[in-house]
Amino acid sequence: MTKQTLYKVMKLPISTISRSKQKNPSGASPLYDLGSYSFEKASAKGEMVAVGDHLLFRKIRDYYGITKSPDEIFIELQDISRNIRKLKTRKSTKAITREILALEKQRQEITYVKDIINVTVTNKELYESPVSRESRLYEMRFSYIIS
Repeated sequence: MTKQTLYKVMKLPISTISRSKQKNPSGASPLYDLGSYSFEKASAKGEMVAVGDHLLFRKIRDYYGITKSPDEIFIELQDISRNIRKLKTRKSTKAITREILALEKQRQEITYVKDIINVTVTNKELYESPVSRESRLYEMRFSYIIS
């Protein structure tokens, strides 16, 4: 039976995105550069949401050449979580702390989908703002999304 893995995506208010507006050298619709907006910053601000695996995520994995099945990914994440729990039961040392951080980073690299950003519009003024009208939201192009 397939267990579903929860992936992490950013959920940013449109005001955050509009502050990242850059002029497009080609003169086409503007670019939005969120290059300095990291996973850690979004997590600290509560701007990460968990989303179940679906066709779009599978297509993104295909694009990046990730050939693991959803079951294999789920098992890998369970192994990482099990190892973290085992390490946390041991006496705390700098080496164990580094190992736990490395495992948590590995888990983050598997579950974080940098190619998708959910956009929230919190009020009508922002929805009707120039950033929305120029790009029609669905046409937003990002010059660089979180690395």
